[in-house]
Amino acid sequence: MTSEELAEALAERERVEAKIEKFRLAALDDVIQDVRKTIELYKLTPTDLFPDVKVVPRNTSRRASARPVRYRNEKGQTWGGGVGPRPRWIKEALARGEDIEKYAVT
Repeated sequence: MTSEELAEALAERERVEAKIEKFRLAALDDVIQDVRKTIELYKLTPTDLFPDVKVVPRNTSRRASARPVRYRNEKGQTWGGGVGPRPRWIKEALARGEDIEKYAVT
């Protein structure tokens, strides 16, 4: 095979791959609709479809449970004392001139 033949074959492969991709994209909406109907019909869950993937609920805060409580006020509001913005109740206590160590959990 000459270099010209190889270049021609590679160009042909690109044309075929482009044509395949065009067909795939044209069918994609219908395929997605069919998959969604099947999922709804059989009441499939993400765990049914992907058993090896751990699903974390969106409303679960990973950060809240990761840091132990270091400060608690009389209303039961807590703060871990970590990096990031301080909660409003801590800011208000500091603005009143209070020492936040008064709220330290022992």
